[in-house]
Amino acid sequence: MFITLRGKQSIKEIYNIAHIVEVFMIPDLVRHVKYFLEWNVCQAGADLQSDAERILLHATVEAYNSLEILVPDQDVDTDNIYKVQHLRITGRKGWRGGELRRDTVWVHVGSMWLYPASVGGQSKCYQGRVVGFLNALFTLLGTNRESFKLAHVTLLDWVANPTPHGAEGMSKVKAYTAGGGQRIVWLSAIEWAVHLIPPEPERNWIVNNHVDYHVWNEMNNG
Repeated sequence: MFITLRGKQSIKEIYNIAHIVEVFMIPDLVRHVKYFLEWNVCQAGADLQSDAERILLHATVEAYNSLEILVPDQDVDTDNIYKVQHLRITGRKGWRGGELRRDTVWVHVGSMWLYPASVGGQSKCYQGRVVGFLNALFTLLGTNRESFKLAHVTLLDWVANPTPHGAEGMSKVKAYTAGGGQRIVWLSAIEWAVHLIPPEPERNWIVNNHVDYHVWNEMNNG
């Protein structure tokens, strides 16, 4: 999977974590980043909390508003044929003067430690993938030349049996209660876009497995 960050935010607008909190409206971002660093970066240290706080204190922050993912073409049987899938987030500004936008993605939660460890129902049918809303894209550049490419997502929970079923042959997801499901993940855990059908807006969605990458780009980038 090839992933490229696009739409770098000006340092006049964003150059630290607090600015990402404001622009992308994620009040608990600092806490989420700190926890993620403790359990996915600083485990070898003697003091996880202090090591994570040190990274946050000294790291340079770069934020982005779009992502390009090179994914295998679903429309052909030939190997090594790819299409570019475009994903975007807008924060407060909206997209092209329109409404706020945060695209939906598959997140491979099995590739990192998240709290709780069982978040999102790592079902066999989706091989550890969970649906989530993409809220922010950014990198932390450490003083020792470390580079941590991260994304903030709001993961969704499966409704009943996650295996595609019913007349439509699809799965259903729902929002966690009380605003739960917000996590920091590795950028590399974002695998590709997923289209959701909202029979009950903002609470329940049908996971539309039948929309290919070409249709996704036509719907969301026209």
